[in-house]
Order: sequence, then C-alpha cells, then structure tokens
Amino acid sequence: MFDIVVIGAGPVGATLALALADADLNLVLVDSRAHDEAGRSERTLALSHGARLIFERVGIWGPLAATRNAVTPIVEVDVSQAQAFGATRLTAADAGVPALGYVVSYRALQAALGETWEALGAARRVPAESWHVTTAFLAWVCEQVAAQGKTVLALIWDNASWHISKQVRSWIREHNRQAKRGGGVRILVCRLPVKSPWLNRIEPHWVHAKRAIVEPDRTLTKAELIERICAYFNCTYVAHLQQTIAHKVA
Repeated sequence: MFDIVVIGAGPVGATLALALADADLNLVLVDSRAHDEAGRSERTLALSHGARLIFERVGIWGPLAATRNAVTPIVEVDVSQAQAFGATRLTAADAGVPALGYVVSYRALQAALGETWEALGAARRVPAESWHVTTAFLAWVCEQVAAQGKTVLALIWDNASWHISKQVRSWIREHNRQAKRGGGVRILVCRLPVKSPWLNRIEPHWVHAKRAIVEPDRTLTKAELIERICAYFNCTYVAHLQQTIAHKVA
C-alpha cells in the first residue's frame, strides 16, 4: 500500500515525485518506460525562472545546466504586434534574475530527472506496461484490415512513449517478418515530426470534438460519453480489448 502514487515520469510527474521524496511517505512513481529507456524526443521546452527554482529545489538544475547544449537562457523578450504602435522589451537585468526563462532540451531534462530519481535508492518505480495494450490494439487493427482484403496498414502516429518504446518497435518488426513469410498485413509506420506538432492534422479534430461532446457544468457518464463520441464521429462502438497487465515493482 502506498501513500502517494504519481502516474507518469514526464517532467511534471518526475518533478513532483522528487519534491515529495524526502517526505515521510511511501511513494511510488508509475511510468510506461523501463528504467533504462531514456526519453527520445528531440523537442525543446520553454521554462520560466520559477521552474528553475523548482529544479534547484529537487536537485536537477545543476546536472541539467552542466549538460552541453541542454539549456539556453532567455535574457531579453521583445513584445510587439504587427502593424500596431509601440513595443515592450523585458530584460533579465530589469527583473533582477539570471534569465527570464530557459529553452531546455526535453531529452536532457528527462535524463536528469531519471538519474536523480534512480540515485535516491530507496525510491521505487513501477513500470506500467502499457505497450501490451498498444500491441494488442495493433494486432486487432491488422485483423480488421485483413478481413477487408488489405495487405498494408499505414500507421500514422506521434512519438508518444507507448508508440516508440523498445517493446512496441520490436513487436512491429517481428509482426512484419511474420507477415512477409505468411502473407499477413504489413505495418508501415509513418511518424509525425517531433518538432512540428502543427503538422498533425488530427489535433484540430480533437479540439472541435471535445467542444461538441463535453459539458462545462457536469461530468458525463460513461454511457453518455460513448454515445456522444460515436455520434460525433459517425462510428460504431466496439467493445474494449480485454487486457490483463502485470505490474512489477523494481
């Protein structure tokens, strides 16, 4: 039994876990990635000076700032509007801080968070093996595609950890080898750019769908949510895949 369970070892979850690590609590951090599976994203994050203070508090700012090309300080910000009068310049010197903010490598940040978390020793981490769900879903989709007489599944997806995990990539390679030998459906993976999220044309659809489906004043029931989603996207409801996932403590 744990006092606190933090779901997700991304920047927010891992920072929260580190901030609570010295409290007298039985804490566990749950994440879909294995211990030795570092973040692969090449994107960057814009962090405020306040975020630096938090990272200093949990002990990761020093290692992060010492990493080559991991941190770029923002010392000046010009604010203006096209074809409008006036402009404002904000400087770190005027604010009395080393920098107004920082552009930080996501990969380096994840590495610093992970190394600091592992160095705690007594802290425990439970990998939530979500890749099982991903591969089971891909297998089901391939069955549906095969039933339609197709031989290739063009899979366009982003770089979520459960998409690019070592287990999922290995599963797809083995699946394609078996498909080539036995004549099944081959999976053609098309990854979206990590640094250009606006190229993902599905994102606006999610925004409009959410506005059309949810209600601001109350939480929908499961049945209502399913009915509205199917009505909005004009699709038929398919029962969830049945999964039994073992969580192991490391």
